[in-house]
Amino acid sequence: MEEQYLDLDRIPAYLFSAYRIFEENETHIDRIADFDVLLLALEGELAFREEGRDIRLGPGDWYIQRRGRRQEGLSAASPPTYYFIHFIGDYGDRLAHCIPLAGIFRTDTMKPMLSRLREAEANAASAVEKSACFLSILSMLQRGGQRLHSAKVEEIQSYILRHYRERLRIGELAERFFFTEDYIIRLFRRHMGITPYQYIRKVRLEHAKQLMLSSSQTIAAIAAQTGFPDSVSLHKAFVQDVGVAPGVWRRRH
Repeated sequence: MEEQYLDLDRIPAYLFSAYRIFEENETHIDRIADFDVLLLALEGELAFREEGRDIRLGPGDWYIQRRGRRQEGLSAASPPTYYFIHFIGDYGDRLAHCIPLAGIFRTDTMKPMLSRLREAEANAASAVEKSACFLSILSMLQRGGQRLHSAKVEEIQSYILRHYRERLRIGELAERFFFTEDYIIRLFRRHMGITPYQYIRKVRLEHAKQLMLSSSQTIAAIAAQTGFPDSVSLHKAFVQDVGVAPGVWRRRH
């Protein structure tokens, strides 16, 4: 699926917003909406399936549900509290001024802005005032997203460096860091130019090289110590990334 962005050069039209708190065992409604929805998760976990993809939002996650897409409720680990904003926006690919369809935010700086928007809604403020609050929120997501995403990538990298010897799966990383698998892959591609799987393989290869240079262990033993399932997997990774077999590389160095 081609990645899409909300176009901020075309001002989105604000419609309505409110806080939402789920009861125990309550789930997201099944629907196809004729408006876009910005979801800002504050507590618990908001879980739903959109066009066949499972989405789970934890505190500090935001997500844009695009109009015309089907959402179905999923059971969650704990009832969510979140803020939703209905609007109509335009979308495109890699626009100059835009935000992606998902990201993370700082709840401490976002909550006052949400309170202002909710107050404007409750007091029947003008459409201009409510739209101004909404656009300020979008601007904050755009400004803060890059910095927060970079910090999150570093956090995931740190976890991989500590656990590269284990059998790491993208799904496990997504569950641990409260992202979808697709979103973690997009994060790594955007900030590092490679996928999480490629980064894991790179870390394992570097440690395998160190052991090949500093010890007389067999390739199979080194593979077992660096997270590869077997020597065949290490051999394939070496040929693909380094260009030669591990034994050849070892003799040359």
